[in-house]
Amino acid sequence: MFNSVEAGRTRKKQQPPTSNKIILLFLITAVALLARASFLGDVAVVYAIDSNQDYQDPIFCANCHEAEFAEWNETAHAQAFSDPVFQEQWQAEGSPDVCLQCHTTGFDKTTGDFAFEGVTCEMCHGPGGAMNLDTTAAFCSGCHSYSHFPTYREWLESEHSHAGVECVDCHDLPSLELKAESPTALCGQCHAEILEESLQGTHGMEGFVCTDCHIVKRPPDFSNGEAAVTGHTFMPGVPNPDCESCHEVILEAHDVWGADSENCITCHDPMYMTILHLLNGTDLAMSESSILCKQCHSEDYYEWEMGIHAGPHEEDSSCIDCHSPMNPYMIGNHTLPPLPERAKPTISTGLPIPPIYLIGTIAVIGSVTVLTYFGTRRSR
Repeated sequence: MFNSVEAGRTRKKQQPPTSNKIILLFLITAVALLARASFLGDVAVVYAIDSNQDYQDPIFCANCHEAEFAEWNETAHAQAFSDPVFQEQWQAEGSPDVCLQCHTTGFDKTTGDFAFEGVTCEMCHGPGGAMNLDTTAAFCSGCHSYSHFPTYREWLESEHSHAGVECVDCHDLPSLELKAESPTALCGQCHAEILEESLQGTHGMEGFVCTDCHIVKRPPDFSNGEAAVTGHTFMPGVPNPDCESCHEVILEAHDVWGADSENCITCHDPMYMTILHLLNGTDLAMSESSILCKQCHSEDYYEWEMGIHAGPHEEDSSCIDCHSPMNPYMIGNHTLPPLPERAKPTISTGLPIPPIYLIGTIAVIGSVTVLTYFGTRRSR
């Protein structure tokens, strides 16, 4: 038994020559690729990969990844170079080569040449057979962190970044579509409780979705060197939420510290407009709004608290019963109406009397009166 085992270990089967195996593998691969090419019709082109540094046409990838190619072909990545907006801005800036690093594939800085227009498969997966599978946000930052579209930098400041929620957690690859039927449904996957409360609030009942307020976008202004805003901080327009686009409210007295200091979310919760919050973050119900006013108007609050309006017979009274919450004037009247202008004293000609002349006149009349009085006493 032992001897037969040992014999089996030492016995070697005759192996075919290595060159024959390579030729056989090549023929099988060629037949498979030709069959695939005939399936794709006129679109498919079969390429041979000469080296890992050779960029291949995306159609080459479609030989095996037909569905992924079809999805990619409809994306902004595929149209990154041909997009009319890009072309207009790029040509207006003099067609600088620096833009081609992200809007083409296989760009050569030394020559200014590139392999293919747009962000093709190998822009992310590497040239030839490299097949990079890195899908981290840091990898996406290679293009999505430039000053004119600082998507990655905005994301770094977001709560998503701190929670480890990265690009591919929300965006599908290669389609770049959201991983849900709608933005609100996507947000609800992590923020279910907040979404439910939001849908029951005024914004939700009016048909607004999360991204209406939390994805604030602005295109770049290349002529003035202003970067775009991509909305990836997911904050509602901080420091200036665009509430006025829907709410026709103009802050008058409450903008005394400037538009960037005092605005809607100074008092209102960014998510729930019917919830107030103190500067320390404590939430308040609308019925407790007087406590909110107390933060800045403490002296007025204590006077009100000791007055008749805050007495036991008016327990539900609050500041906003008389003062407009946005513009803190008395309802229908200013809190402190301006003093009326007083007319200056005039002489018979109707001309105003300067104060120095008025004082001089009084002094002369006084002196004459005193001298007359003493003169009369001496004559007696």
